[in-house]
Amino acid sequence: MISLETQAELVSALKRRGFHDTFQVNPEELVHALERLCRPYETVGFGGSVTTRELGLPDACARWGMTVYDHWTVPADRKDDVRRHQLTADVFVTAVNAVTEDGIMVNADGMGNRVAATIYGPRHVVWILSANKIVANLDDAIRRIQEVATPLNAERLKIQVPCRTSGVCVNCLSEHRLDKVFSMFHYKPTGTDHTIFLLDGAFGY
Repeated sequence: MISLETQAELVSALKRRGFHDTFQVNPEELVHALERLCRPYETVGFGGSVTTRELGLPDACARWGMTVYDHWTVPADRKDDVRRHQLTADVFVTAVNAVTEDGIMVNADGMGNRVAATIYGPRHVVWILSANKIVANLDDAIRRIQEVATPLNAERLKIQVPCRTSGVCVNCLSEHRLDKVFSMFHYKPTGTDHTIFLLDGAFGY
């Protein structure tokens, strides 16, 4: 497990990169903080994130009376429409696939909707970072995505790609590949509010 000292250093690194609203919280504190953050808003979108579902965040937002755009909960013929609503929701909530010790956040996506919504569109982006996603550098971030997150997601979704069985990315040229698009946040994007919650412990892939 990543040390508390490393986590504190990560918070400082993220703030140096412009993510000034970065907080270390436990899961209960996270839910209360998210509720306070969401009070001025009406709509919230959730990308494809196991972490946010493990924490029960879509259900919590629904209890608070928000309109929730969650493509995991709708029929197949409505998923694309819900994904497009996520791009213009008041708030977009997502986890991160990997974050380096010096504060670079890295995500990978198969369709691009989750990556797109974190860059521009929603008025406020909320990131959930858990300690199991912290890595030393960008090489380790890519390695974590390709050898941990992507194979586990392929198994969860029952998608036939090589890494699902081997656990090793071969950079396949497959239409079913889950890491077609990568994003790296070196500094907070201009014009959008971002809040980061860092959780001790392991959540998601």
